[in-house]
Amino acid sequence: MTDLEKYITKRKKTDKDFAKGYEEGFENFKTNKIFAERAEKGDWEKAREFLAKVPDIEAEDYDKL
Repeated sequence: MTDLEKYITKRKKTDKDFAKGYEEGFENFKTNKIFAERAEKGDWEKAREFLAKVPDIEAEDYDKL
């Protein structure tokens, strides 16, 4: 285990806010990394073709942000 891993483990045990923030932040980081990797492999023309098939309708109230 690296010094950084030891520090994070210790800090998560003693600081619940840090632990929660760390987990959420790390999940966001991993998700963004996956999206970035897929974007590099992606094809915008295929994406546009797919999006052209999606109906242009307003979202239901329960789906709105």
